[in-house]
Order: sequence, then structure tokens, then C-alpha cells
Amino acid sequence: MTTPFPEIPEGLSLPFYYSALLNCGVNYLVDYDRCAKRLEGTGFTAAAFDGAACVSFNYQLYVGQFRQGASITQEVEYNVICHPDSRRGQVPDVTFEQYALGDEQSRHLGNFRLHVPCDNELAIAAGETLFGEPKFRTTFTTELPTPNAPGPETWMFRCHDPEDAEAALFTCVVDLSGLTPIPASFSPVTEYGVVDGVPIGARWNILSPLNVHLLGPGRADRVRLTFGESNHPMSTDMQEMLEDAEPASVFTFRSAPAAVQSRAYYV
Repeated sequence: MTTPFPEIPEGLSLPFYYSALLNCGVNYLVDYDRCAKRLEGTGFTAAAFDGAACVSFNYQLYVGQFRQGASITQEVEYNVICHPDSRRGQVPDVTFEQYALGDEQSRHLGNFRLHVPCDNELAIAAGETLFGEPKFRTTFTTELPTPNAPGPETWMFRCHDPEDAEAALFTCVVDLSGLTPIPASFSPVTEYGVVDGVPIGARWNILSPLNVHLLGPGRADRVRLTFGESNHPMSTDMQEMLEDAEPASVFTFRSAPAAVQSRAYYV
């Protein structure tokens, strides 16, 4: 038995190649029932890790090159880790730590996107039509670690309300200074969505290991998540789903520089 691929709308093409990528995400273990109800009727079931569900959000800054030039995009994926109902019984029994370090190699576990704020119209259109992402346009404020401004390994990303840039949906500050990451072969990342009422999946390949930090006792304060005055559904969802939850792990990725302009000298 075979099934066709979903159609690719005219004007779009795949695969999409990233010229550069910065990525920082946080995983939370939360009450299972709180998450399970958010996936009802989607064709997906929340994954269970010792009876808990996993909510994950990640900030992305990426560059794509086209014939007409380059496009820079910022977005955040807010996900529930899940598996398709059609793969029930085929998902390996893994602990959260095994999942976070990339041991779940069947890749049946993946991200079901609940909200995807984004600042690029092209990326919004492509995400909605190709992958069933619930995207909306908004703006961001960030302070990110970069070789061009050496300093602490601190990531800050704030997502603004799409109707009121003075109001924040949320602000996340991740301080990894002094911590030693664990390299994890997490790719390919499985991304799930719904297009025209049909569940679909796609693979996202990050072409180097992620840096993973497992946040045990005494490390939860490495992540500070706060909410602004926005009443947007994403902010409401985050506050309800993450109530009383502590971060369980952090993952980061920063693609290598492609070229370096060095200091001038007298001749």
C-alpha cells in the first residue's frame, strides 16, 4: 500500500537549504492530561515520559539564499512532543533523557506545532501551505551569543504581541555560562502538522550535533520564562500548560562561520 506525497504549491520548492542557523530551545515536563487534550482530533497523541508530557519551544534565526538575494527569518516553534496515532505501538520506550540526547532513532516522536510566531511573510506562507504550521506574523527582540560579540553564553528572546509591539507574549532568558554541554545527534528532527485535515510529517536535518544541557536539581534557574501583558492565545496556552513546570533540558545550535575578515595591518 502506498500513499502520495502532499502537493507542493506553485512557486515553492523543496528541500529548503539553510545558509546559517541559530537555534535555542527549552523542554519542559508537564502534567500529561494538560497536554493530551490539546491534541484531540489531530491524529496525534502526546508522548509519555514516566507519565509526563513534554512541551518544547525553540527560537530560530536562519538565513536562506535565493536567486534574488537572501532572506532572514526569526520564529519560535511551540510544540507538544507526540507521535502519530497511526504509529501507535511502534514508538520505542525511551526515557526523557534518552529522548533529549537523540536516542529515539525511529523518529516517530516529533514536534506538533501549536503556535509558530514568525517575522517573515515568505516563511509564514511556506510553513502554512507545506507543513501545516499555525504561523502568525509578529516581531522579536533578542540578545544572542555570537563570535562578533564575545561574552557569556546567554540567549534572550522575546516574542511581541502581533497587535501591540509594546506587549510581550513571553520573554525567555537561558544562561548556560560555565556549563559543559553534551553533544547529541538529534537529527533528523520530526515535525508534525495538519494540512486540509490530514496529518503530515516532515524531517528537519541540522547538520551537526546539538549542544544539550540536562537541567537537574539546582539548575532550573538557568532558564527564566516570564510573560507580558499580551492576551494572545499563544501566551495563554504557555501559561496554562507550563504552570508550575520547571525546565528539564536546553538545546542550542550555532552554525559555523563561513568566512572571517581579520584585522588590518600596516604595510
